[in-house]
Amino acid sequence: MSKATKQATESLDDVKRVREERYFAREEARLIERLRARREAEERAAHAPPLGLCPRCGTALLVEERDGVAIDSCASCGGIWLDRGELETIAKREGGGWMRRLLG
Repeated sequence: MSKATKQATESLDDVKRVREERYFAREEARLIERLRARREAEERAAHAPPLGLCPRCGTALLVEERDGVAIDSCASCGGIWLDRGELETIAKREGGGWMRRLLG
């Protein structure tokens, strides 16, 4: 093998090595970002109250259906909890009452 051929082969090997290192660096960065996002989601979930439990006292919530709206209530502390949009639904049905003025 001539000296020029050997140098060309070594240059190609260097190019391949650099490409491989860049590839693995990108893959590692993607993996780190996915792990970071998963950890952040787990931390948020750990601080959120479990579904079905009263955010105030931790007792299991009772679901009552009233006029088509599911109202979560706590038998222990008396708290009433509404899901997104349920308060607006109640306010629309009430018409011009105090709740409509409150959300108004």
